[in-house]
Amino acid sequence: MENYFDALIVGSGTSGTYLSFKLAKSNFKVLVIDKDKEEDICNRFDIIHFQYDDFLKHGLALPKEGDPDMVEIFHDVYTRSALDKNEKRNSINVYAAHFHMLFERLKGEAIKAGARFSFNTSYKEIIYNTQGNPIGIKAIKDSKPIEYYAGLIVDATGMSSSLRRDIKSQYMENFSITPLDRFYVTLSYVKWKDGTKTLTSTSYPYFKSWIAPCSFESGGIIGTGAVSSIAHAKEKQKHFLERIKVKDFELIKEEGGSTPYSRSPYSFISDNFLIIGDTALLTNPMSGEGMSYTLEFIDMALPTLKKALKENDFSALNLWPININYNRDKASIDSLIRSGIISVLAMSEEENDYLFEKNIIFKSDSDTEPNMIKELISGLFKGKISFKSFKLVLRQFSNGKKIFNHYKKFPSDISKYHKWVNKSNKIWKKIGHISYYDK
Repeated sequence: MENYFDALIVGSGTSGTYLSFKLAKSNFKVLVIDKDKEEDICNRFDIIHFQYDDFLKHGLALPKEGDPDMVEIFHDVYTRSALDKNEKRNSINVYAAHFHMLFERLKGEAIKAGARFSFNTSYKEIIYNTQGNPIGIKAIKDSKPIEYYAGLIVDATGMSSSLRRDIKSQYMENFSITPLDRFYVTLSYVKWKDGTKTLTSTSYPYFKSWIAPCSFESGGIIGTGAVSSIAHAKEKQKHFLERIKVKDFELIKEEGGSTPYSRSPYSFISDNFLIIGDTALLTNPMSGEGMSYTLEFIDMALPTLKKALKENDFSALNLWPININYNRDKASIDSLIRSGIISVLAMSEEENDYLFEKNIIFKSDSDTEPNMIKELISGLFKGKISFKSFKLVLRQFSNGKKIFNHYKKFPSDISKYHKWVNKSNKIWKKIGHISYYDK
């Protein structure tokens, strides 16, 4: 059948394109569709930062000097405290790259491997068989209706989560990603009046702000993030520039966007169905960065996906190891971090500075690991940490440990999933939502 594929991926961002590349390399028949024009894909930001090790880990060719996606490579990143008194330095090789051009290179590799792409093609609804399992989708291509069928259907539509919200399945959560579940980012591309160029990245976690390289001479990017809206992020950036002295600059242009900033769904699969990327809320709980997270998820899922494709068995039971492996190995750690972040966000500028001073959470490569509880108790008695903050840290540490241990016990028996979910919901309710503490 002309319109039948081993895997049908809806959404051609980095996650959908990377998965198509990996599956096509293994000789599976893959189609990627996207509602947007080809030239509009991955255009929400000009510059992204991607670590050197991630290129190697995921089998991607490194950008070279002269490549259209290459902007800059820097080798150290700096983190500074709220009072701008303490600085941490970490050695990480990071590429600054043009996002759209990097996507074009990845798409080219996917096409070379055999993946097909169809742009200007909008998803409309899921097609089910008589057993109630999804077997395809109805779409509109160039204003004409069309149907596609596949053994595996993948939602990579981003935060719209179009298929995840539509799918009828006992294993898939259909929630929408609301403004309070998003990390909105405003980027100010600036030209420094002293004529220097930003050559590395410096972040200020308390203000959720950073200064990083961009593509033009004597320039840099001032970025700030906040939950709920771009307007809120802009207010935060204004506050950051009032509190932290930066060099005089001329504003060249602004960009804005958002990324998921809440827990991932408990299940990433159901019968004949998979979610990836922003649809699955796969982002770094510290920074909100998603590209490396979703590529790692896909690499973890590939052995199970390839097995299912070879066996032509896409049942939830056969895809279940994707849930087991990711929740136990990755989501457990991320959940612990999400719990801890809440207590850090609730602290004052002075308390944040104390965390830096004592290497609590924020530390350089050369710093020794502190006794966190000992240093916090010491800070409490010295008046560096308030009793309210101290209690919150202990509470979130306890909740974080509970959610970590719970994810480590994600059930291998699919029949025990709903009982596990009920307990998860109770622990997350105690942890609270990160938006409550976004100052």
